[in-house]
Amino acid sequence: ASLYIAIGAHAFAFYVLYNTLVLWLISLGLPKATATSRFGAFVFAAYVTPMLGGWISTHTGLRPVAIVGAATAATGYLLTSLSPLAGIVLVGIGCGFVKTAVTAMVGRLFPEGAPGADKAFAWFYSAINVGAFFSPIAASYLMSRYGFTTAFASAAVGDLVVLTTIAVNYRSLDVVESASSIAAVTGVAVELPSDSEAESRLDNAAGAATTRRRKMVALWIFLVLATLAFWPAYHQNGSGLNIWASENTERMTRWGEIQPPMFALVNSLVCVFCGGMIVAAARWLSGAARRRRDDGATTTPANAPQTTPLSFSTITGYLTMAASFTCLLVAPIAKAHPAWLIIAIILSSISEILISSLGLAQVAKLTPRHLQPIYTSVWFVTSGVGGQIAGQLGGFALLTGFRILVALCLTGAVIAGILRRKLDV
Repeated sequence: ASLYIAIGAHAFAFYVLYNTLVLWLISLGLPKATATSRFGAFVFAAYVTPMLGGWISTHTGLRPVAIVGAATAATGYLLTSLSPLAGIVLVGIGCGFVKTAVTAMVGRLFPEGAPGADKAFAWFYSAINVGAFFSPIAASYLMSRYGFTTAFASAAVGDLVVLTTIAVNYRSLDVVESASSIAAVTGVAVELPSDSEAESRLDNAAGAATTRRRKMVALWIFLVLATLAFWPAYHQNGSGLNIWASENTERMTRWGEIQPPMFALVNSLVCVFCGGMIVAAARWLSGAARRRRDDGATTTPANAPQTTPLSFSTITGYLTMAASFTCLLVAPIAKAHPAWLIIAIILSSISEILISSLGLAQVAKLTPRHLQPIYTSVWFVTSGVGGQIAGQLGGFALLTGFRILVALCLTGAVIAGILRRKLDV
């Protein structure tokens, strides 16, 4: 529970800046292309610094990295309006540390390969979106009433909550520092040489090496596809979709004007209230397809844990994301009804659950336990590179960028289909 509180508070802080940065830069007089490019640089920094956090955590432990990261990010939010470059750099470094540490902690609560990681990361993702739900509300209210500086300052509160939560629960999180899967079962932090050495004593060495190699191939295929197709589309939430909401959507209602960041609430609502149902539906649909393909043949025990094949969630996720941006391509270009944007965000959110939420679980399940902090940070690096690509798409006309994203997502679905057997290990 403490880790869910920590990541929810961190998400609140991060998405305050994420949902307002482009609008703030445009309000300062910067061209849209420049604003989106700097947004991409911010996302790149926030999601690439996890590599540094992951490396440091292998020497110092995950908990100290989370505490230092939260303190650094909180300082950065307070400095953003006074010194934008220094503030954003500090936020980027702090976010990188917190994201890696807290995510790897959740993964280390389970033995390597445990199917329970799917459910845990579904809850984890819901916690992220609970925090993200309140950030556009706070950001919209504060920036319209008191200005962007106050909105950025409110973000610092979120990471101070992260710092306090980890510090208060420091000793109860001892288990996450163990490199042994036994700790996740017994709840006692024990130190064994490494998972690879332990497996060599229990399993056939050649078979274990082959399985591990197949898992890493699947993981890297998934990571490359996410970098080039999913993340550039996902990060439109803070750039392209914000601009669409600001300039192409009818936002006047009988209750007043809807601030552009408020549309991000749709994403949070879908992820919080529908995340578990979408994961369960994907598991059921993939299982039904597998049963039809096998013509009723039983290849696994009846009581074996059911998980969603990586190929199924990946292909479905990319097709859903392509449908999201297709929705905006067919919408009226001027003063479009808010329903167009809402439907696009709902489809994008379903894709996010299928690829990002289940993706975190796949990283935890496919990666040797002692390497989880490193590969968790690699997962975040793919998001950072995707964010940089999203920022560069701001140099194109808005609809041209959306067409490119549809093409990338459809290509990702086709490649995942071709490599389906390599993904499912």
